[in-house]
Amino acid sequence: MNQVEVSNRAKVRRNPKRAHYDEATIHAILDAGFLCHVAVLVDGAPVVIPTSYGRIGNTLYLHGARKNRMINAVGEGAPTSIGVTHLDGLVLARSLMHHSANYRSVVLFGKGRWVLDPAEQERGLRALTEQMLPGRYEESRAPNAAEMK
Repeated sequence: MNQVEVSNRAKVRRNPKRAHYDEATIHAILDAGFLCHVAVLVDGAPVVIPTSYGRIGNTLYLHGARKNRMINAVGEGAPTSIGVTHLDGLVLARSLMHHSANYRSVVLFGKGRWVLDPAEQERGLRALTEQMLPGRYEESRAPNAAEMK
């Protein structure tokens, strides 16, 4: 796997030795979950919306309806940040000031695009469904055209 280009705004500053920026680590964290938080500007104001996702290679497919303001902003190419976090444990100490949390996280920065190709839409939906619940895509009724819209 390759080392990922890390922008200055994404670099960990506190305890930087704990950060890893290689694709294998990033993909493992993304593949371990299905819920992300998408941050985007909508009408000049920041919004953060939880949504499900599926990954194929270096593409993250987001779930949402065309009427959703976050999906519209991302689909139109607005600068977007996506966060995925897995809490692995709480570290409790005698002093409240020494409590901590062990977690793995990925923060991605980029721009989205509409997925208009029906074959890619189906691949994205399959990835998203399988990320949530492996095997569920084949067990379910195929979506109709209105649902895919």
